[in-house]
Amino acid sequence: MDEVRKIAEAYYLAGPDEVRNAAHEFFDKMDEDKDEYISQEEFATFLEQLGDKKLETSPVFWLLDSMGDEKLNFMDIMALYYLIKSGRPFCNGANCGELITGVYFSCIECFYNSKGFCICTECFKKKNHDQSHRFLDNFTLLECVRQTALEKPGSCQIQRQVSSRFMINNVPNNEENAASCSTLEPTRRRPSSALALNPESKKKKMEKIINKKSAIIAFEVFDKLVSYGLMAAQLASCNIM
Repeated sequence: MDEVRKIAEAYYLAGPDEVRNAAHEFFDKMDEDKDEYISQEEFATFLEQLGDKKLETSPVFWLLDSMGDEKLNFMDIMALYYLIKSGRPFCNGANCGELITGVYFSCIECFYNSKGFCICTECFKKKNHDQSHRFLDNFTLLECVRQTALEKPGSCQIQRQVSSRFMINNVPNNEENAASCSTLEPTRRRPSSALALNPESKKKKMEKIINKKSAIIAFEVFDKLVSYGLMAAQLASCNIM
């Protein structure tokens, strides 16, 4: 996880002020009690709203806890963001399922499938997987894709833009846009019992819901700025080719 944290820190420091400010806004929204740390409860609330069941049930909190004090600092959360956006997989080895933060092996046939099939180095060494798969480590696989694109441009064209998974059509540039961002959590019906609450209780409950969702809204704003403002801008300015 140390290597992941270094990469996340490098992206953060290399980014423009707008991106760094959005990163702090995202962290502040997660930090409900404003103690400058993210507790297990605050972390669990965010993952629940994010809707990633695998992350939610994984020991990722403890992996991110760089100080070992059962709370996460700002750069720990930046490491979480990098884990999410870089698509770090969970091991598909038999009875493994660990979150892979380092080098992993990917099936070259399943690579172009939306589900994919990746295993950790231990499962690869122990052949703890379906033997019908053909594996390459992620670095070698990337180089093979690059070489294929160079040798046969028509068969594997690499466009000068980030993957569609990272591209965002609309970039929020004011508070109105930020407030209109949809959350990743599906809308739920209020239980009938909630109708019996007095006005003051309803108000407090609504404020609590808004405060919880504000972390997701801030995450989406930060995500869009990184995806469109930083990555796309850097690729658009590349003139090596």
